[in-house]
Amino acid sequence: MKKLILSLSALLLCLAAGAQSANYTPGKVAFCPVFDTAFSGWSQEITDLMQNKLTQIVMQNGVGSFSEQYVLTAKIALEDKQVTATAPAQYVVKLAVQLQAVDVNAQILIRELTLPLTGVDRSENRAYVAAIRQINPRNPMVKSFIQEASDAAVAAYNHSLSVYLNDARELDAAQQYDEALYTLAQIPKDVDRYPEVMALSSEIVEHKTKVQKAQAAAQAAAAAQKREADAEALQRERDLQVQREMMAAMQKKQESAQRTVLVDKVKKFFLGSLA
Repeated sequence: MKKLILSLSALLLCLAAGAQSANYTPGKVAFCPVFDTAFSGWSQEITDLMQNKLTQIVMQNGVGSFSEQYVLTAKIALEDKQVTATAPAQYVVKLAVQLQAVDVNAQILIRELTLPLTGVDRSENRAYVAAIRQINPRNPMVKSFIQEASDAAVAAYNHSLSVYLNDARELDAAQQYDEALYTLAQIPKDVDRYPEVMALSSEIVEHKTKVQKAQAAAQAAAAAQKREADAEALQRERDLQVQREMMAAMQKKQESAQRTVLVDKVKKFFLGSLA
């Protein structure tokens, strides 16, 4: 099958399709829509419109979510362009839009569908826009294309399931629990050994929960130890403050005492002792 190399910026664009993540359900096939000026060769307006159409296709056909492996992209080819002799002149453009479901990890095209489109407008660019806007995400051919691509993805997961399970186990052993669960979450429910996927997912969640409880207990013990140390430090500070206040009182009394009074008291003592 033909290979398609997508640029890194295109894959990053898949991350930017953030609204899809909220609609993600574990166990379903996911295709990330990617169309970018880095490889499209079309203007930003056309590129943005095509990206929007791809997003509509995956969302409305139940395969819209983030995926690092499966991508829905497209190629736009100009088949014909005419200018009418009418006044005002109109541009008539004929496009062949090739929808492509791609396994970007294996770098293979798994399914494709070509849609012939025609756009008419006094502006050439708007004629292209008019053509692309005709793409209907619920078109039976588009729906069938998405279903075939999904079936192909399930078959690929069936073929490589042991690899995914082993990867998840290695991540689990490294305590990279979220990465392990993400790896398993992308595996569709239609694979033959899906009960194994769920069993391993449950095991990883148990490991994660156990580690989180141990971490919480350690944090609680550290917090209690810190509170005790803080209380001891506070008590020491209070004791020092008491001592400072006692010393200040003594100093104040010493400074205010009349020496003559003390002399008289000593004199009285001596006279009394001589009596």
